[in-house]
Amino acid sequence: MPVDARLTVLPRNTTASVGSKAVLRCSTDRTGSPTPIYWVRQAATALDIVTRCTVITGFTAQYGVINNQTGRCDLVVSSAALDSAGMYSCTDGIDLYNVYLTVTGESVNTLLLLW
Repeated sequence: MPVDARLTVLPRNTTASVGSKAVLRCSTDRTGSPTPIYWVRQAATALDIVTRCTVITGFTAQYGVINNQTGRCDLVVSSAALDSAGMYSCTDGIDLYNVYLTVTGESVNTLLLLW
């Protein structure tokens, strides 16, 4: 593994509406199969969501990945909810980059209570 490996596509702060799909992009020039990218949800306790570009069991209903086996591992929030908002970190084990997901709108539960 080269010492100067780095993240080559950095995720950007993203805004999504409740119920829509959000994609946080991240790529590395590190090689390996599977792609050596990890995604972590930063909360009161950090939550590992993706390990080596594979969604961890327990998170597959909410998250997915786009992986082209050449260093790309985009995190997909399948249906954004208000509690999906927050800081996410992408790392290849060398570089780490933080990004914020903002979710706008009202949840379905809120709309039902107002009705």
